[in-house]
Parts: sequence; structure tokens; C-alpha cells
Amino acid sequence: MPVLHSGAHIELASLEILKALNVGLHLPSPFANPQVDRTLDPLGKGNIANNNSFPANPSAFAFSSPPAPPQPTKASSTKPTDFRIVAVIFYGRPDRVEILDCYLKRNLVTNGGWIDEVLWAPNTENQGDLNWLDKLVPTSPLYRKISIDAQKKGYSKIWDSTVTEPDTLYIKMDDDIIYIDNNAIPKLVSLKLENDHSYLVSANVINGAPLPYHHYRTGAIRPYLPELTPPFNITNSDVTSLRKPTWRASELPYWEGPDGFQFPLEVGNAPYPNHRWLPVHNENRTAIYRTPIHHALCSPWAENQGKWSLAAQQHFSFLESLEQNATDVYDFARRGVWDMGFERISINFIAIWGRDVLDHLPLIDDEGMLTKLIPKQLRRPVLVATGALAAHYAFASQVRDLKQTDILSRYRAYANDLICPGALP
Repeated sequence: MPVLHSGAHIELASLEILKALNVGLHLPSPFANPQVDRTLDPLGKGNIANNNSFPANPSAFAFSSPPAPPQPTKASSTKPTDFRIVAVIFYGRPDRVEILDCYLKRNLVTNGGWIDEVLWAPNTENQGDLNWLDKLVPTSPLYRKISIDAQKKGYSKIWDSTVTEPDTLYIKMDDDIIYIDNNAIPKLVSLKLENDHSYLVSANVINGAPLPYHHYRTGAIRPYLPELTPPFNITNSDVTSLRKPTWRASELPYWEGPDGFQFPLEVGNAPYPNHRWLPVHNENRTAIYRTPIHHALCSPWAENQGKWSLAAQQHFSFLESLEQNATDVYDFARRGVWDMGFERISINFIAIWGRDVLDHLPLIDDEGMLTKLIPKQLRRPVLVATGALAAHYAFASQVRDLKQTDILSRYRAYANDLICPGALP
């Protein structure tokens, strides 16, 4: 998804919108202790089945007093059938969507998954990209392209056109989600049903602000630095053609360079095209402190988003955890759920009832309204399902430099090996 809005004028604009709606903005969090629940693995070791297990009980009211902390509920291993689960994709970038397409098809009900339909909402005027979407949609009977009012501006027009059913659970995804854990959608949905007083539930997103701060502080992210010169003295123009695409971190050499080297966080300093990041020797466990992630802040704003090196380190570290089957280290809440406490969070991958969108249209500043202003007024928290892992490629301010890495080809290779074998070029 493009870069989040930054600057006080956006918050003030949203403030004025809510004032016009007679919205209060100073209510406390309903949780004294935000980490109170647990998302169990709804799939266990079996396959997803289609039968009725969960009743839908969408919340359409604000609490008059803080609710009691929810008790852990056993998550279902079967898809609820008394309401629809619809994915909404804000579309615009085919090179990322070809990866996302693998994961979406894997999660369709026709393939044993939980998604009943995928709505593709064009968010581009590039005719070539629109033509590409027109070829993609017929590849599944559960894919549908939505007509968007071109006269309207911003993301509000997409919400207006795609969210039309109050009792449908919508899963909004950015088109550059390039990894979805097998259990992510069942866990996301299950947590929303177990805690339906919540306004929305977010997945635990790699490179989804401000979650990388928590990943780093709980030890999930490994020390990586960029390879500063092309290997084997080959020229920059030959790097892409000579390097076979792979996703396995075990095939990377260790980083070599001065002991005191620290990679600066500036934009525009990628060392060479299609470069890779390499693991740093960590014998005394201090290498992490000279890598970019050490500078991550607990913030959804541009000081994190704009730093492409933060994203690069996160992605290479995550691929290492994937290969080692050690992605559980990203469950920073320990009990499977994290309350955002009415602080802003990126909406790269969220689950929300249709009625909770329809009641608040138009979403002029969708992220600020959905994750901070409306939940605060309603006293309904935004939760993170920390066991529901997904990876977000880049914010708009990270893309130019991140394209100088081979990260996208690595996620494509992973999907081509394990998600949709042999389907990707």
C-alpha cells in the first residue's frame, strides 16, 4: 500500500471529520491489561474443512462501560458458514500481485480455504496494469473486478465501492502482500469472532508499521547487512542474469566488511542493482546493534516507513526464519493477541465487519479513522493476531531502493517452490 499519511494536518483533518459526526476522542482503552487473549492454531495438523462452527455475532454498538477482559476461546478448525468472508485487494502492481495470487487461490473455499470471494479494486490508471488484471480475474470463478468511481479521489472511493454487505467479514489486503502463512486467515477470523467487541483485527505483518519494532525488541530479527559489491567481480549489469533465484538464507555467504561498519539509513544508497543482504557473524550477540533495525521506532510514521534498509533487513531475516521453520519467534504477544491501545497501525492486512465500515463512510483518511479515531470513539480496540503472519513488501517511500535488492525474486521463488509449485515465471 502507498505510504501512510504523515503530518499533523492529516490527523487534524480526521479530527474535524469526527467532530462533524459528534465523535468524542478522549476515551480510555477498554483493557487494563491489553495482552489478555490467545489465538490458538485453528488448523492444527489437519486440513481445512467446510462446515458450520462459529455463529456470526457482529458488534454494531459502542460499549457504555469497559467490557470484561475476554476469556480464551478454543478456535475452530473449520470455516464458519453462516457468513461470507470476502477479500478486498487494492490493486495496482502486477509484479507483486502475481505472488499474492498464489496465496489467494490457496485460501479460496474451492481449495479448502476460508475465502468465499476476492474483490479486485483497481487503484491505478496504468492501462497495461489494468489489462493484466483483466487477464487475471478469469483465472478463478471466485475473482471479481469492481468498478471504481473515477471521479472520486483517494482510498475512500474503494471502500465505497467494495464494502456493501453489513454481515460479511471483509479481509482488506494491500496488493504487495507477498507472503501469507497457511494459518493466517483462519487465525485472523477466529480472533475476530472470539473478540467481536474489537473494531478490527490486523495480521502480524512483516514490514507493517509499527510491528517491526516489536519483532526486533523480542528477538525475532537477525543481523543482516547489504553486500556492498557484486560477488565474483561481475559487473552490475550481469548480476541478475548470473544469479539463480533462490529464497534460502542457508545459501548466502556471511557478510564481510569492517568490524565497526554501520549501514546508513538514508534513501538512495543501495550499493548495486539486484543486490542481496547477507547474515552477519554474531558470535558475541552484538551484531544486531550495528544493523538498521536497531534504529526502528515504535511508530507508524515516516521515520520507519521511509527507511528502505529497515524493510530489507526484515525480509531477509524473515526468509531465514521461514527456512528454519522458526517463524514462531514473531509471536511477540506470547498469548497470540496484542491490543494497539488506540494507536495507529498500518492497514496492510485487516479483518473487519462490513457494518463497521458502512456505518462510518466516507473514510477520508481510512487508516487514521479505522485504527485510531473511530475505535477510540466507540471504545472498541484494534487487535493484532500475532500468530497470523504475513509479509508486506514495501511502503511507497521504500520502493525505489528496495527494488535494487533481489527480495521480490526471493519471495517469488519461495511461492514457486512451496505455494503454487511451478506456476510462476
